[in-house]
Amino acid sequence: MSSLIFDTFKILLTALVILAVAQLSQRDTLLAAVLASIPLVSVLAMMWMNQDGATSEEIIMFSRDIVWLVLPSLLLFI
Repeated sequence: MSSLIFDTFKILLTALVILAVAQLSQRDTLLAAVLASIPLVSVLAMMWMNQDGATSEEIIMFSRDIVWLVLPSLLLFI
């Protein structure tokens, strides 16, 4: 049951971040862009991985993969 509550919390937090960006973009697009561009999702994912029992090596590999995938993702903005 505890896992279900924690999963619900993760979903609500993620939805809250998306909602905040969407609402903020109606008022100030620059501030919304700053909020959307910070690696908040990556940091949250690493925290959740740690909470779920992932090893340090798994989290390091995850963060390394994120760094390598940032470069190809920049093509979406061209």
